[in-house]
Amino acid sequence: MKRRILVIGLDGATWRVLSPLLEEGALPTLAHLVAEGSHGPLRSTVPPLSGPAWVSFLTGKNPGKHGIFDFCGLQRENGKRPALNATHLRSATVQHLVGRGGKRVGTINVPFTYPPRPVNGYVLTGMLTPRDDEASFAYPPHLIEELRQELGGYEVEADYDRFVDIQDSLPPATCRITDERGLAEEIMRVDTKRKETLIHLDREFEPDLTMLVFTSTDRVLHLFWADFEGVQAGAERWDATPGGEVMRDVLVHVDGLIGEILGALGRGCTTIIMSDHGFGPWNRIFYSNQWLVDIGLAKRLPVLRRLDGRFLVLIRKSLRDVLARLGMQVVADHLPQAMGRVGVWIPRLRDPGWSSLVRMDTVKAYSGTTGHQSFYVNRRDRERGGIVAPGAEYERVRGYLVERLKELRDPMTDAPLISRIYLKEEIYSGDALSLAPDVVVETEGGGCWMVPRYPFRPLFQDWNMGCHRPDGLVVLHGSGVKSGIEIEGARIIDLAPTILYLLGLSVPDDMDGSVLEQALEEDHLRRYPVRFERVEWSEEEQAVSEFTEEESAAIKDRLRGLGYIN
Repeated sequence: MKRRILVIGLDGATWRVLSPLLEEGALPTLAHLVAEGSHGPLRSTVPPLSGPAWVSFLTGKNPGKHGIFDFCGLQRENGKRPALNATHLRSATVQHLVGRGGKRVGTINVPFTYPPRPVNGYVLTGMLTPRDDEASFAYPPHLIEELRQELGGYEVEADYDRFVDIQDSLPPATCRITDERGLAEEIMRVDTKRKETLIHLDREFEPDLTMLVFTSTDRVLHLFWADFEGVQAGAERWDATPGGEVMRDVLVHVDGLIGEILGALGRGCTTIIMSDHGFGPWNRIFYSNQWLVDIGLAKRLPVLRRLDGRFLVLIRKSLRDVLARLGMQVVADHLPQAMGRVGVWIPRLRDPGWSSLVRMDTVKAYSGTTGHQSFYVNRRDRERGGIVAPGAEYERVRGYLVERLKELRDPMTDAPLISRIYLKEEIYSGDALSLAPDVVVETEGGGCWMVPRYPFRPLFQDWNMGCHRPDGLVVLHGSGVKSGIEIEGARIIDLAPTILYLLGLSVPDDMDGSVLEQALEEDHLRRYPVRFERVEWSEEEQAVSEFTEEESAAIKDRLRGLGYIN
């Protein structure tokens, strides 16, 4: 009987949330896998951002080798940062390595797999797939029509826009859930379709490796973390608030879907449950680009030109408010997308950004996207429109940035805001190091997330949602896996080499991760020692395919609607 591997990604899942549900007996599938397998925390990338974390999972490498540090690329002369896609990866991925080894692979909803590349099996792309690009989210392409006929179609993402309204063009930023129950039903409907799709395609392709990611877990933890904190403190039941009930219902539903998938795939399947990062409270917003202006690393435009930028964002906000008050909430909810489509031809109406507020020829540094907790020096030899010379000037600007970061204080406690500062060479290594953010930080307790939006003051805003933490989770279960032990020190980069090893394939010798031998039976390791090989990356695989301006704008709208960028 051949060995099969099933990897289920629970985006953002953390033991902090799942352990109480396990104790209640609400997650029987996960409880079974934990009791009879190996489990523990799983360390994410630095910072723990979904884009680079999922790519590190796929490649077994740090971002300095695979080249993905953020959802967006380097800043251009107009202040915009283009959305990235799978062709920007600078490394082979586990699904392609499995195919090269003569085995079949199936991939559903894994981030950074768009556009789909040919594999020995099938791919249905995930996050960063343009919403209106129905013709190309699958490989082989005929699966789109097949799924339409057999299952009524496939949806890359639930329609969160119908239920979640994030307004952050002007302070104070707000997040409003218009219908908690409707949102839960929409999420569970799409997750059920993912399960049905996997089972259908498993019969057709019989993959040796199947990977499915549920991104819904991340979405509900972002939106309803404040509701969970009451449950965690023992002050409330899960159903005491609509948000807490949504979170519990979605997590319980996903556990049931995993059980159905395991039942359909049958015995002999080794299962890996994992997440790309953990979660914790998000208490404050720090407007990082505003701060860069305040410390002299960018200069404002003259006031009349700056008012133009403010006027454009006011148009969008005011129109939405007026429509809502007139009882036209549905129209108001779709206004950002409508203005987005207009904004393809009038970019400043879509997203005024830096260029409507600061002089681009004065920008010496800029912030990463929301939650990226990083800063880039605007280098002349790297960014298009960069102004800082490499060498001594670069070091002066970066050194000044580091010293000013050390001076930042938490407005609530007056304690230092930044708990740790990394220079890029301290945490990344590889041929893509030049693309890395130049400074990465951790805030004290992790509860203050940087948002690059330029807000016209103040620097800080109270907030009450969930944000990422470094420790996700991992569970391994099946033949050759130890039973009932807790893993220590596992990293997200360890999963790709572990998957290859369990499939009997060699591990590329340039992977940063290691096989999780502590989770595997000693007899299995003795009989099947880990083998390494040199893997060459072809020119065809290195070819980059940029999003069109319209596609990039649509992707950034989706990320903005989910709170990932500003």
